[in-house]
Amino acid sequence: NNWQMCEVRDGRVEGRSAFDCQLVSPPLDIIAEDYAALLIMVRSDVSGPGEIFIAGPDGKLADDRKARHVLPAGGALELHRIVLTGAPGWSGPIKFIRFDPLNRVGANVSIDWIALIPTADATGVLTNGGAEIISGGNVLGWTSHGTATIATDEPFAGANAFRVTADGWWQSGPIDLSLFNPIDLSLQLRGSVRVMARYYDTADRLLTEREQIIDGPAGQWQPATLRFDTLAHQRRDHVRCLHVEVVSGSV
Repeated sequence: NNWQMCEVRDGRVEGRSAFDCQLVSPPLDIIAEDYAALLIMVRSDVSGPGEIFIAGPDGKLADDRKARHVLPAGGALELHRIVLTGAPGWSGPIKFIRFDPLNRVGANVSIDWIALIPTADATGVLTNGGAEIISGGNVLGWTSHGTATIATDEPFAGANAFRVTADGWWQSGPIDLSLFNPIDLSLQLRGSVRVMARYYDTADRLLTEREQIIDGPAGQWQPATLRFDTLAHQRRDHVRCLHVEVVSGSV
């Protein structure tokens, strides 16, 4: 509803927005507490605020039952994560949801897919922190550099772990970290790890960086928490990504 144009092309929803453009899910019949976030692979050439309206057992939509988000403009499909836990109306039985990408007219929007993420897989602000969601051979929400690989031998949990040597690293996608001060990055690691938090603005210019190193045993997993201060003076959409380097071992 509320599109100037909307069609499915090459497996994606492609449209030009009218005000309050929207996509309505099929019947879900889920319990809200079982799902903590919504992931969407999307591209828009215009930035703007949007909402996820939440229908309870009566199937009605109301302005006091919705989660808000901001869809940034970009030239490529990007993975975005919208937290549902704590949003007004996100509790108990859910009949369906209505996804409003953004409240702007004339935005060219492409949507590859939308998925609800179970609560057990959606803790914290990092998306896919256990490298369990693989699409097209890529780890969703992360980019590998150099010799970075996925390890499947005795991961701490699930089927995968991030493995990096001195010649490679994993880098997350854009994360809004400026709402948190300080940032606690929790890890399970084998070996010595160097974690670097690099702060970029929306033009991908490096603002500053923080680095911490922790040494652990080579043969067994151990928990670790690294704490970083945030850039409190930056706008909330200016902290772009977290850069993770591992000297040896797996995380």
